[in-house]
Amino acid sequence: MEFGVNILRKGGKLVMVGLYGGAYPISTVLFPFKMMTLEGSYVGTLDDLRELLALVQAGKIPPIPLETRRADEG
Repeated sequence: MEFGVNILRKGGKLVMVGLYGGAYPISTVLFPFKMMTLEGSYVGTLDDLRELLALVQAGKIPPIPLETRRADEG
């Protein structure tokens, strides 16, 4: 969460997906200065996750295409 908040540009939106433990203190001063949005998303159950992983292991979900670039192209 800390990394996500730190890299948000002005007007950025951070979506936290799923449940995670712990806490992250955040200064409310950042909200108006960065005009950022924080949003939570909780989708599915543990059984849904198991079903998804079974599909991935069976090769029924295509891999996410990745493209490698040099650092100076970033």
